[in-house]
Amino acid sequence: VFARLEETSARFLISSSPIKSSSNLPTMPLAIVSPIKRARFHCNISSKSTQEKKLEETVKKLTKQVTTLKEHVSALQVTVILQGRYCDRVRHHLETQEKKGCREGDNVKLNGDGMPRLLTSDEVFEQVLVYQERQQAKAAEKETRKAARMVRTREMELWMQEDEARKNRNKAKTEQWKVAVKEWEVEQRLAKQEKRKPQWKKPVRGPLEKPCPKPK
Repeated sequence: VFARLEETSARFLISSSPIKSSSNLPTMPLAIVSPIKRARFHCNISSKSTQEKKLEETVKKLTKQVTTLKEHVSALQVTVILQGRYCDRVRHHLETQEKKGCREGDNVKLNGDGMPRLLTSDEVFEQVLVYQERQQAKAAEKETRKAARMVRTREMELWMQEDEARKNRNKAKTEQWKVAVKEWEVEQRLAKQEKRKPQWKKPVRGPLEKPCPKPK
């Protein structure tokens, strides 16, 4: 069986290499199964000949066999469909993992020893659950970091606006002080000429506003 698998697209199942998201199982053709109908025989058996009775018993047996086969085929096809959906989900997770370049410890290997595995086995299912939990934790951590960055970005915008307003106030205060100093200098020269004291003292600018601490 393994030798035959080597010649098919399912050879990755018996390979020792890790399964990749590009690995696809062969498509299983589905058969159309007609609805199961229960046979009904209403004729009076006592009025039938021996040959008719034998034929009727044979028909009953064949009908029962066909019904059993239909039920079995339907169950198998449902299993194939469910396993196909399961494989699609696992392949999607593997593709996401490959794109994000996850660390080696987070890699999901469904077959580590090269032997085929049942995709619905407890071991494989547990591996997928662990992987899903790690991915969900990473996604939650990523969202938390994103929210924190958005908050800090907003805080920085407000801080920059306030700091710009502070600089403008300091600049306006300095300009007013310079104008006042020039007026005082004019008054001082005039007082010397008139041999008197200046009418006011030299203006003092006073302390400027200090910047607020930046958001961390």
